[in-house]
Amino acid sequence: MDQQLWGNKFSGTIDEVFDLQERVSRAIVAALGITLNADEDRRLGARGITHARAYELYLQARAEMRGMGMANDNWVELLERAVAIEGDVPTLRGLRLWGEVSRLKLGVGDPSQIGDIEKRALALVEVAPDAPFGYAALGYAAIERGDMADAVLRLREAIERDPTDSDSRYWLICALGYAGLLHEAAVATAELLVRDPLSPQTPIISSLVPFFSGEIEGTIAGLERAAATSPSDFGGRWILAYALTITGALDAAQVHVDWMLGVAPEVPYVVQSDALLRVARGDVAGGLTLVADLDLTPLDAHLTFHIAEVFAMAGEIARGIDVLALAVQKGFTPADFIARHNPFMEPLRSHARFAEIVRDAEVKSAAIGRRVRAASAVGHGEDPGARFRSVRRST
Repeated sequence: MDQQLWGNKFSGTIDEVFDLQERVSRAIVAALGITLNADEDRRLGARGITHARAYELYLQARAEMRGMGMANDNWVELLERAVAIEGDVPTLRGLRLWGEVSRLKLGVGDPSQIGDIEKRALALVEVAPDAPFGYAALGYAAIERGDMADAVLRLREAIERDPTDSDSRYWLICALGYAGLLHEAAVATAELLVRDPLSPQTPIISSLVPFFSGEIEGTIAGLERAAATSPSDFGGRWILAYALTITGALDAAQVHVDWMLGVAPEVPYVVQSDALLRVARGDVAGGLTLVADLDLTPLDAHLTFHIAEVFAMAGEIARGIDVLALAVQKGFTPADFIARHNPFMEPLRSHARFAEIVRDAEVKSAAIGRRVRAASAVGHGEDPGARFRSVRRST
């Protein structure tokens, strides 16, 4: 039975926020009877930002990134104001890189910039090798490149340097899920639930393994609570609309799709969500019109897969098969989800190429698993700069 182990009140001004954070953290550590080693004690008192106003702007920028401010660059202005106060410190450099990759994730960035983002992330690793920021940025970028093994390794390195980094844990679960490594994703989810159970993002990412295992119905209550707690969180809105569409609660899904359309109608994820719901409601022509001329080139593996769902459900079987194959090629390889658990794939399953695409996903997923386990067996990730050094040597 759950019981409260500790409770206390702390007060102070915004200028005392850093001292308050450390006092609360140390009080919790003491209440739990945890003994910190020297490195953990040092990290508990570390301050990546020293000015309270800069830290406030940092938090506001991060909140914008989780909402739809990413689509209109609200976060950039906030971050620049923070840099003007604090300087271009690693914490703020890392947030900028996360923002740039997040634009790619939404489908509104320029994929040709991914190499520059990764080079700047490597430079951040060199400047702050004991901080998570550069490793996390490399992990985010690897997801967009479709290299889920590299993403897992980089994000784990970020978490090793800061076990409280819930954002890296969130995207680690995504990378493992996209790779089809559901056991590992479930373990990472359990760790996040222990580390950050109260974050509104925790029930959102906790839905991934049930989604990919065909148990979507059970995720809806948690997703609805997350949407109520953090109504501007775009990821939570999109996933909830998707879950409701799958389970046939189309009127409820429409509420969330309409919210997204009211905020950022041109974002490809919003276009996909709108198109899928239109098709589910019987407006096949309307749904197809939205995605027929959509440029898939800048879209990552995950979003490409969901575009394939629209074509499949609309009866555009050949196009759906082509887009599904492209999604797997780009790095979306949860084979069981594709083959058995996703109801939107049903129209494609009798196509001659479908089994071949699933086998390709299985092979890719197994290869990712071997690479991740091999790196884990030796206790560290691969050298994050090796790929870039080899490119420079070859040129």
